[in-house]
Parts: sequence; structure tokens; C-alpha cells
Amino acid sequence: MMTPTSETPEDLRASAAGVVAEAVRFAEESPWPEPEEALDDVWSESGAE
Repeated sequence: MMTPTSETPEDLRASAAGVVAEAVRFAEESPWPEPEEALDDVWSESGAE
């Protein structure tokens, strides 16, 4: 259940944009995985290997 806040839709959009911008910055500054680690923690329901 959501509770009412005093934030306006514009406030929420700005907050979300800040979170996304930080996530993008983190991703861009992070090193690429080693090739042997590229598929670690990838899950599929198909069961294909």
C-alpha cells in the first residue's frame, strides 16, 4: 500500500532521474567482467546450457 507524500510528480521524476544517472555513472566507471565471468549469475527458465 502506498502512503501519500508531499512530493510532487516533478519531485519524483527528478529523484528517479538522479537514481538512474547514478546507476549509469556506476556502470560506466565499472570494469568489464573477465570473459569467463560474463555469464555468472545469469539465469534462464529454458534449462538450455
